[in-house]
Amino acid sequence: DHIGAVNQFVQMFAKDVEIETFVHNLPAYELYYEKNTWEASSSNPEKHYEEAEGLYERSNIYYDAIQKYFPSANIIVAHAGQRFEYGDIDIDVLFTSENIYRKEMWDTNMSSVSYSVTGKTGRMIVLGDSVDITCPMINAIYGNTLKCNLVQVAHHGYNGGNAEMYASMNADFAIWTNSYEVVMARG
Repeated sequence: DHIGAVNQFVQMFAKDVEIETFVHNLPAYELYYEKNTWEASSSNPEKHYEEAEGLYERSNIYYDAIQKYFPSANIIVAHAGQRFEYGDIDIDVLFTSENIYRKEMWDTNMSSVSYSVTGKTGRMIVLGDSVDITCPMINAIYGNTLKCNLVQVAHHGYNGGNAEMYASMNADFAIWTNSYEVVMARG
């Protein structure tokens, strides 16, 4: 759901880098919009309309930036179970929004792709903005195979990750993409 950062990156560095492939899994706007507008499931439907519209707008900006700056780049839609091999590095897609298709998508964070990166020196798991519904599912699917050296803490440490999943990972180090002050301010 942080595709805005990609937009900024390609605008700033398109002259300096070559990107051959973009890998993502953006939920279809119609699906996201439909899931977000279930009246019975929401105490604040207006917020969900805004989330859906924001995702749609950011998606269009993202695709336009790819077309403008890297028109010959490949675009791959990621699905759980896929492996991408780049030299000595394997990237395994663990989870996408398709894994929760029948569930309500109440937040753009539910569109995060979770994956692992394995190289000669170890394994890292990137959870992105995985939320409360996704992390128990990741643990249920992969369990003991989640062991890693490094984990990026789910959803900036706000919510999402759970003790069972992190215990399965048994990581030596964690990347917490936030400051203690911000987390405490948000409760």
